[in-house]
Amino acid sequence: MNQQLLDLGIDLQKLLEYFGVDNMKLRGATVRGSCPFHEEKTPSFDFNIERGLFHCFGCGAKGDIISFVKLKRACNFYEACQW
Repeated sequence: MNQQLLDLGIDLQKLLEYFGVDNMKLRGATVRGSCPFHEEKTPSFDFNIERGLFHCFGCGAKGDIISFVKLKRACNFYEACQW
């Protein structure tokens, strides 16, 4: 899935910034930052760029990039794909 997003010209790091992932640091294929789904002092949100998957060790939110958009925009699968 990630390669398909890259082929479309989608910059995953900019997408994460847009949706409120702060304090991002790249560690290999993983971006770590503050979770956009809850307040926290220490970054616990990981997004694996190669796999296109995210996981928050603080609140337990996880999934792929479509799930991420669905959660942030409170929309269904179809709307998340269109966005």
